[in-house]
Amino acid sequence: MANSAMAQSRDEYNAQVSQAQAKVNAAQEALVAAESAFQAALGAKAVADAAVESSKSSLDSAIQNKINKEQELANAQAQLQKAQADYNTLLISDPSWIRPNVEETYYVEVPYTVQVPYVVQETRTGTEDSVVLVPNTEIVTTITLVPREITSIVPAGLTAKVYNMQGYNNAPPLPTEDRLLFTTVVQNINFNWGGGRVMGNGPYEDTIVNFTGSIYIPESGIYSFYSPADDGTKLIIDGNMIINDWYDKGGGGSTVQTELSAGSHSITLWYYENGGGANVWLYWAKPGYGLEIVPASAFGEQTVTTVVYDEVTTTIEVTTYTEQTITTEISYVVDVTLYREETRYRREERVRMVPDTNASVPLINNPALLEPIVNAQASVDSAQANLSSAIQAVSLAQSAYDSSVATQAEKSGIIESTSNDVSIKQQELNVAQQGLEAIPPFREPTPTPTPSEEPAEEPTEDVVDQTPDTDKAATTEESVAVINDLEQIAPEELTDIQVEQLVEAALVVFETAEQGSPAYEQALEALAVAAQADDPEIPAELAAIPLLGDVAGAVLDVFNDLGNVGADMSPQQREKAEETVIAAVVVGQVAQMAMGAATTAAAGAVASTGSAGRRQQ
Repeated sequence: MANSAMAQSRDEYNAQVSQAQAKVNAAQEALVAAESAFQAALGAKAVADAAVESSKSSLDSAIQNKINKEQELANAQAQLQKAQADYNTLLISDPSWIRPNVEETYYVEVPYTVQVPYVVQETRTGTEDSVVLVPNTEIVTTITLVPREITSIVPAGLTAKVYNMQGYNNAPPLPTEDRLLFTTVVQNINFNWGGGRVMGNGPYEDTIVNFTGSIYIPESGIYSFYSPADDGTKLIIDGNMIINDWYDKGGGGSTVQTELSAGSHSITLWYYENGGGANVWLYWAKPGYGLEIVPASAFGEQTVTTVVYDEVTTTIEVTTYTEQTITTEISYVVDVTLYREETRYRREERVRMVPDTNASVPLINNPALLEPIVNAQASVDSAQANLSSAIQAVSLAQSAYDSSVATQAEKSGIIESTSNDVSIKQQELNVAQQGLEAIPPFREPTPTPTPSEEPAEEPTEDVVDQTPDTDKAATTEESVAVINDLEQIAPEELTDIQVEQLVEAALVVFETAEQGSPAYEQALEALAVAAQADDPEIPAELAAIPLLGDVAGAVLDVFNDLGNVGADMSPQQREKAEETVIAAVVVGQVAQMAMGAATTAAAGAVASTGSAGRRQQ
């Protein structure tokens, strides 16, 4: 097992540890799931136990009720027997109850009262509801808008109002009418006064001009407007601010696009001059054209047609109907059934009795004598019916109890099953944890020294063929592979079959490998691993193994090398293994002289002998 660990790379070792840890994690998850199922089974069992207790209480109550009804029946039967005995006693003690003979028969009228129905008519009063439709006529007024065109003439040009704004600096407020200097008319907006007077005879600076009028749009579309100025401008069309460059600047301004319909539109341009040069222009770009000064023709005389709507009022009569319930008092006649008591008579046959002690057949003279017997019999019948109901109730309660007991047994079985599953999962977890713990610490492999080359001897005529036996080598490699696989398992977890496989593989290596070779040393380690099993008994056939050389010393070297498997043993396991393996080896040395026969016997014994005395997989 040590050689195997030393032959591993660190990646292989880490992969081995990861695989073992994954088995531990999976086992832990399976254990948690099993414990959860066990707790659920306990809860279901508690509910089943409660159902058993409840159904048992109901069954006991039903049984007790049945016992009570049985006692009531017994009491009623005893009363019946007593009434019958009393009846017989009366007949014997008082012969007057007996009608032995009939003297004569006669008839009498016996009165009795009856309820006689009769029908009379009564007049009663009540109410009757009827639904009528009540008309309601209203005058409905409808207002209709009738379009009407109004034509007006818009004069040519723009009205220009000039305002004095002295006392204000950059971006002055819009002026009030008290600052108006004069009003004039211009053809379009295309002015450059330089340093002169605004509008020709206005102030040199601190002035606002308001241009207002109508602009004619020849076709509908997107129009661009540009109003460069020194200084600020505001352009308003149809009440919408198009341009707002209301600040000091030496020229230029914003170019803005807006969609306009064909026809006349109101236009207002505010302009202010703060100081220095004075100029203002208004450009447009019609759809598909470049910018140009808005021509005077756009501000020429225009005939404007405005559509207004006149209200036309129409009145009509509309009649609607509403439901109205009318309640009327009425009188009606009904038949009423009444009852009155009447005395009626029936004719009964009467027999006059004559006592006769010699009569052979006693007849009952007074039927009242039988009433106690009749009443007792009725009590018996009632008690028997009650008992039948109680017996049925017991049957139903018994069925419910049996069902609850069956359910309880079922839940108990589930608890046992889930408990066993928890035990199994715990065992699997223990095995996985042991497998993880059994992996020895990783140790870097010790470099193997390179053997020095010796000159080859010249073969003679009697040279023996030194060609390696390929079959023998293959057998050795296969056995070493088996040993490597089994050494990955903790010795205490090896099954009997695996121990036998380990010993068989070691036997093959001893027969096919050279003493002192790595394979031979690994076979010795395999014996040490076999000795660490729970029952480290070395089979008797192992004593017949023909070993060459000081094998006992080699085995001791295995145990003394802390890097080998012996280092993984407890002190007790180590001592036992040394004693067992070395004893077997020594016995094998004694049997060395019987090599041929012993080898055959050992191989046959290993193949045929079972694993009696060891634990089974």
